[in-house]
Amino acid sequence: MGHVNSVLMAISKCPNPTVFQKTLSVNDFYFAESDGSYRLNGWKMFWYGISDFDEIQRCVEHAHHRPATLIDAAPSQEAA
Repeated sequence: MGHVNSVLMAISKCPNPTVFQKTLSVNDFYFAESDGSYRLNGWKMFWYGISDFDEIQRCVEHAHHRPATLIDAAPSQEAA
């Protein structure tokens, strides 16, 4: 069985003290480390370093309109 792995990474010299994340999976870590959370249609959104309500609202709206990326992959077609 062979796997192809790739990575996309960007490095910035400017610090970015904010994080906004959309997830289906939640554990205590997310709640303990985030500054806030919002639940919408089964998804949970967490943020850190964002205190402006309008900015939080824009982030939630943006995340809500993004397509789901957790989809079932096609079954593997490996030769027996």
